[in-house]
Amino acid sequence: MDMGAAFVDAMKADTALAGIITTFRGSPAVFGQSPVPRRAQRPYIVTATNISDIPFDTLDPADGFGRDIRRDIFVYDDHPAGLVRVEQIAERVRTIFHRQRIAPTGWRGVFTTVVSGPLPAPTDDSIIGRVLTVRAVITET
Repeated sequence: MDMGAAFVDAMKADTALAGIITTFRGSPAVFGQSPVPRRAQRPYIVTATNISDIPFDTLDPADGFGRDIRRDIFVYDDHPAGLVRVEQIAERVRTIFHRQRIAPTGWRGVFTTVVSGPLPAPTDDSIIGRVLTVRAVITET
């Protein structure tokens, strides 16, 4: 199961989000790896790795099992012109994931997600960023 692909696919499939970020090679500029390609133009989104991935299960299979995952999603734009836009993009990402149920490919369960943020992301003087952390609890069905 490719967790990153589930996150990237959910964002690329959102037409409202696609309308407020750039494109890269004909698709919305949402990247599942870091660093992003050099030719990528901002604003774009990066979600490269899980920041935690904790399995949960019990001795009794009837109680179920799954994973509790945290994943950061970074939104970047040019500074200072992109201040309003980066906030709009971050709020759209929050809408996509907060309190949603997403069925990832290759898993018979579902994500139930909760989002914290957006908060300021680490940047330099040329860009502005926001970070959101998605908590996805995947339970086996």
